[in-house]
Amino acid sequence: MAVWIARRIDRVIIGFLKWFLKVGLKIIERRGKLNMRYIDTFREGMHIADVYLCKNKQIALTKNGKEYGNLVMQDKTGTIDAKIWDLGSPGVGEFETMDYVHVEADVALFQSSFQ
Repeated sequence: MAVWIARRIDRVIIGFLKWFLKVGLKIIERRGKLNMRYIDTFREGMHIADVYLCKNKQIALTKNGKEYGNLVMQDKTGTIDAKIWDLGSPGVGEFETMDYVHVEADVALFQSSFQ
């Protein structure tokens, strides 16, 4: 009996989380409490501080041989390349590909593409 109750509680919690991620965030956004800056609205010089999906995360080398993080971030409007120049920054080692990540950065234009 206790196992059945625990499984049922797990299903209810998981169901609520799925609902919230699908519907709840849209409700909050419509009410104006979540002013996310979508990738397709980024412009050079903009400062962003929002949550995005890390679609890809790789460690790459600069021409001088220094390691940096090469990321692809995504939201419902598109993707953008992102760079982490200081891999020792707090939180950098705490996420992987397909995790949602809080990003705080300045948008720059490099070779005709935003980063």
